[in-house]
Amino acid sequence: FDPSGDPPIFQKSLSSITNDGARVKIPSHEELIFALEQHESGISENLKNIKNLPALLDYETEMGFVLLEDIANGQLSDDNFIPKIGFFMANDFGARSVAIMGEGQSNRYNYWGISKSFPGFTPMSDQMWIPHEFQANAIPCIIIETLVNGEVRQHQTTADLIYTPLQMLQAIQRKYPKAALKKGDLVLTGTPAGVIMSAPRWMMRAAAIIGLDRIDKLKAKIGESEVAKFLQTGDKVTVRGDGLGSVSVTISE
Repeated sequence: FDPSGDPPIFQKSLSSITNDGARVKIPSHEELIFALEQHESGISENLKNIKNLPALLDYETEMGFVLLEDIANGQLSDDNFIPKIGFFMANDFGARSVAIMGEGQSNRYNYWGISKSFPGFTPMSDQMWIPHEFQANAIPCIIIETLVNGEVRQHQTTADLIYTPLQMLQAIQRKYPKAALKKGDLVLTGTPAGVIMSAPRWMMRAAAIIGLDRIDKLKAKIGESEVAKFLQTGDKVTVRGDGLGSVSVTISE
């Protein structure tokens, strides 16, 4: 994390959006490989010794915002520009095995986008809060949570967000300068601690010193004991935020 730099930015597929009460399918080995091949032709050859690639399905509670009007070119270069946005809750599911394949790659975050674009991987609340008065860098400071089978896994205030919505939009425009920001565009703002996928700093440093490549890192995460930590068929996952509602889905095969 470098506070002077831009946040990780990537695009998600619209087909990942779903609503409350949906069933979210864990992608199969074939579906994971197909998604990776669409992005990096020939990658399946690197994974040929992994006979059953698990998804390593993980949750991320996130407050999101939606643009309520188009943003014209040049507006975001003005630090006093005030975007008109409404806020909602979402669960940013990800297949961590796919994201790991971006380790060491120059386009690392593109793999994050692929890992989070499977059908149903963006459950969204069916309500939105719109402030009476818009401010350039204001957000609703609320507690957001993730519950898995009723157990609280994530619990943190959005007051800890690192970037404001205006800064996020400016960063998006820098990465995708030719993409117009339009009314209805959705932005997810990031997740607090408590996700399943984690690694201590000492382990990350050790991996760098040893020189583990992305395949080695993947193999380290798909041992039986590691796979069991991730979401499984039948799990009910709920994300919620004060005043923004909640969305619950069930994991299925």
